[in-house]
Amino acid sequence: MGLHPLPARAHPRVRRTTTSVTGTPRPQDDAIASPEPKRRSTRRRVLLGVGWAFAALLGLALLLYLFGGPGGATPEVRAEYEELVRAGTVLPVDDRFVVPVPGCTCHSDDALLIVQHSERRIRDCFGGCH
Repeated sequence: MGLHPLPARAHPRVRRTTTSVTGTPRPQDDAIASPEPKRRSTRRRVLLGVGWAFAALLGLALLLYLFGGPGGATPEVRAEYEELVRAGTVLPVDDRFVVPVPGCTCHSDDALLIVQHSERRIRDCFGGCH
């Protein structure tokens, strides 16, 4: 009794071929023959999704660092500040584009300091504020 080779269908690395309409053989994907590419494409899609999510969070953090700042002055503090400007005791603060970041507030009782900080961005706070 000799050893017989396995039939072509049973070997996991052999692809079956079928004949197309024109008579030329074409490869047919076999579920047993190609588990590796499917796992690889699923892993690639998952890694791409995680990568894009990380890039989006990094972009959001960068935007908040560049343009984010304290939540802004309340109407009462703003009115008190306007009175100080009208009286000529303080100079007006230039308005800048600042995206209010929730939880980022100025903990002072001075109206001028609160308005000045409401126009600061987070990147400015690290240098001279905190």
